[in-house]
Amino acid sequence: MAMFRFRMLQPRPGAFAGIFVMIAMTATIAAAVGQFMATGLGAPGPGRFAAADAVVRAPATVTFGHGDGADSVDVQRPARLPAAALARVAAVPGVRSAVGDVSFPLTVIGRDGVPLPTRGAAPAHGHGWPSAALTPYRLLDGSAPRAPGQVVLDAGLARAGGFHPGDRARIVSPTGAQTFTVSGIAAASAAQEQRQSSVFLTQAQAQRLSGLGTGFDAIGVRLTPGADLPSLSSRIAAAAGAGAQVLDHRHAEAADVGDTRALNRDELVAVLASGGGTMLGIAVFVVAGMVAFAVEGRRREIALLRAIGATPAQVRRRLLGVTALIGLLAGVAGCLAASALWGPFTRAVVSVGLAPNGFAVTPNWIPYAIGVAAGPAVAILATLGAVHRSLRVRPGEALVASALPQRRLGILRLLLGLIAVGGGVAIVITLKSQAIAFASLAVCCFVVAVALLAPLVIGWPAAIVGGALRGGGGTGFLAGAS
Repeated sequence: MAMFRFRMLQPRPGAFAGIFVMIAMTATIAAAVGQFMATGLGAPGPGRFAAADAVVRAPATVTFGHGDGADSVDVQRPARLPAAALARVAAVPGVRSAVGDVSFPLTVIGRDGVPLPTRGAAPAHGHGWPSAALTPYRLLDGSAPRAPGQVVLDAGLARAGGFHPGDRARIVSPTGAQTFTVSGIAAASAAQEQRQSSVFLTQAQAQRLSGLGTGFDAIGVRLTPGADLPSLSSRIAAAAGAGAQVLDHRHAEAADVGDTRALNRDELVAVLASGGGTMLGIAVFVVAGMVAFAVEGRRREIALLRAIGATPAQVRRRLLGVTALIGLLAGVAGCLAASALWGPFTRAVVSVGLAPNGFAVTPNWIPYAIGVAAGPAVAILATLGAVHRSLRVRPGEALVASALPQRRLGILRLLLGLIAVGGGVAIVITLKSQAIAFASLAVCCFVVAVALLAPLVIGWPAAIVGGALRGGGGTGFLAGAS
């Protein structure tokens, strides 16, 4: 009998669907924003230097001014390390090998005179052939460049241009256009090849075409087995000179001057933190309104349970259990949806300039845990607030109040809700070129619309589902009527 009584408090199918969708959206926001922030705050990874244990670079910060008025700014291309630094780093005890890296943008011209397409939404970059070992690249065909007029293309560029060893390819570099003989075709792992299109020349030719003279943008270091990088870092930096920095494997990508992935993350984190926090607050507000509307729809059942002896604590526990289960399921669904939205979301933040080209999310379990926990947490908080009013009155007063007809949606409220919808749509369409600046305003319009039109947002789905259930005989009729 007790179980039958409390089944009366199960939400209607339409209300269940509405609450589930809104909590799932809340969890999606929490998980997606959390993943992007975790990626932005985390280590950039090894990048093109995947085969190196550490990478040495010149300081990436330029300081100007003096004393208290001094300021500094990060630069994409630090000063070059001197050519002599390579031999000094290689001579440090514990260093197995050291490879000087040169990186500069270039364009490979196809047979039809049109530049070949590149990967990673960035231009192709030229490197000295020794840098191929840092990724690593391997020769698929032909041989390494041995003369100034020879070049090795990566497999993607060779395939796009139809080049084979022995063919002639025209390359435009910072020093001008020049025709080279393709001596070989090289390939790396699929993940590495998606990062950046690469062209390899002799080390001396790469330094000449870069237009920056001798020296290296970075030095990749391989350690002897058992060597400890933290204890060697200061000695390696001292050997490189010029205040050099030593980056471990997890941060090596920051030394790649041809890859901006490790930079420009502060703005992304700041915008997502503020925008995501605002959206989460709004979503919680909407969920609370939906739960309150659903609880209001069961006021007769709550009043009847109170009249036959159910205590407020029993009713509260039952409602909390139901909504917490909905929240948990919605939280899991939201995390799955967040994973599916990584691609479109990444393209969106890159297209508006919040993230650099090639930015990719690095999965982290913490945002998933937050997303799953956000579902039941939001549901429980919303239920506590919604049920407080219903349980505050005495059983007799609740029965009298439940006999009164529920108020219908007023004309003024309907008009205001439609105006809010129209305003949000107008902002999205007319101000899409300034999406970041007006995103919060558009979201606020839609939130106000959902709050004003909540009876329609939940009521119509409930009516549709209930109508479908009534065709299922006596049981279906009772389910639809509830």
